[in-house]
Amino acid sequence: MVAIGANQGACSASVLGAVTGVDLPAKYRLDCIANAALQHAIGRGFIRGYEQEDWINAEAQVLAEMYGLTGSSS
Repeated sequence: MVAIGANQGACSASVLGAVTGVDLPAKYRLDCIANAALQHAIGRGFIRGYEQEDWINAEAQVLAEMYGLTGSSS
């Protein structure tokens, strides 16, 4: 995940990977989700009508990274 703005790097996969399985404070988690949702919107060119989908996808992405659910399973 790519973070931008004041929190640049704060929500990176390496940081989230370091806290895998640990519940993050709600504010930090929401900041990470908001940054990921923004990246989804940027990737789509800010086409209106997909805000909720961006948020849901970003939330799934951040939670998967937090709990180590990304990548292939062995």
